[in-house]
Amino acid sequence: MRETVCAQLVEQVTDYLEGALSPEGLRSLEEHLTSCVSCENYINQVRTVIRLSARPGEAARTELDETVLQMFRSRKAVQDSHDDRAVEGEG
Repeated sequence: MRETVCAQLVEQVTDYLEGALSPEGLRSLEEHLTSCVSCENYINQVRTVIRLSARPGEAARTELDETVLQMFRSRKAVQDSHDDRAVEGEG
């Protein structure tokens, strides 16, 4: 169940950050964020990417590149963790 909510958050992150979620969707997402550090980190990383992409200059680009790489690495780690638990449950 938790994996489903995490996947939904990834799909809804833009609407969340733009304030375009329904009141029920917002409540559900924010409730999930209180108990899921991985998704909270993901939201913060997306905010950082948005902030850095608005900054000009090479230093901002370098920081942005590293932030994007970290974001994808952390999502991959979360997915791998979910996959490992699913495989363990099958055995």
